[in-house]
Amino acid sequence: MSSVAIVLDKYSCSPAIWFAYKKHIDWISKSHKVTVFVPVFTDVSLGFCVEGESYITSRYSGFLDLSAKLLMFDGNKVYLPHVRIAVMLSFLKLWKKSIYVWFQGALPEESMMRNQSIIRYKILSIIERVAFSVIDGAVFVSRAMYAHYKNKYGVHCKNYFVLPCFSDLTAQLEVERVDDSYVYVGGGAPWQRVDLVIKAFKEILKKTPESRLWLVSNDRDGMNEVMYEGFGNTHPSQIKIMSISERSDMEVFLSSIRYGFLFRDQSVVNKVSSPIKLGEYMSCGVVPIMSDGVGDYSEYIRNQGAGFVVDGNELDGISEMVSAGAIAPKYVIDTYNQLKARFTPEEYFKSFLNY
Repeated sequence: MSSVAIVLDKYSCSPAIWFAYKKHIDWISKSHKVTVFVPVFTDVSLGFCVEGESYITSRYSGFLDLSAKLLMFDGNKVYLPHVRIAVMLSFLKLWKKSIYVWFQGALPEESMMRNQSIIRYKILSIIERVAFSVIDGAVFVSRAMYAHYKNKYGVHCKNYFVLPCFSDLTAQLEVERVDDSYVYVGGGAPWQRVDLVIKAFKEILKKTPESRLWLVSNDRDGMNEVMYEGFGNTHPSQIKIMSISERSDMEVFLSSIRYGFLFRDQSVVNKVSSPIKLGEYMSCGVVPIMSDGVGDYSEYIRNQGAGFVVDGNELDGISEMVSAGAIAPKYVIDTYNQLKARFTPEEYFKSFLNY
């Protein structure tokens, strides 16, 4: 059994990224001996050192320590979470190491959205271009992402695999769903368009005033700010702000909800994305109400009839759309499981690591 080094760094140690990344680790562990290289400051509660896992961990104190450990590593495949560290570790190619990268998003475009700096955009684009010249394989979270890089840089990466950011949450079928219940899970950053969630819910309240909305977020200040912009000093009692930290609590809560909001603007960043939020909703039977142009997945939801997709964030008539189209939670769960079944460890190895 050959060995694979899988690296995490400070940019890839958040819970959301870790749980998506762990899918790759678990799959690779099925046919390779895996060592996960983890920064010393990492919170072990994320599960990096869980006993009985199919991988071992090795702590490193900084870039030089990581470089030394990878040079001494007995395998020749190194799997990385983003292009910046791929470029920094490109010297490993001189030691006959193969470099693979998990592309989670369009990095320069994301930076431009946040910072509005053309200089940062150009620097990050150069880093991406260099990364494609040194990597031996790539994993993309959507087919739209692969098409984006092919069009932007003219690259044709033969050795690649598409793996969405799937959720491993499980619906708690014994939990009773609340009629006319809605949820938003996420932060309060402008690009998450919580303002549209509030606008949509205000339209829904006109038709079904007994409806309820939960805003589940650790960003309570951001949620309160959006609420103030939407309703002023007072807001309807039907809207609650809360936070959920435990996975089991999230499963129970989402299993009690009918509809979940996922709104995004039309942009390259959203077009190539694979939002874990969509998976969390669907895996628990929550019917998504979402924007079009979100990765490959808004079109999939529309075609399968497993949710409601609005064109260009046009919210007029959204209450009629929702009330007219009853979608069973079980159908949403089954549709999501069918999508997950398209992506298997066997295809992963065949199309990617064992290329």
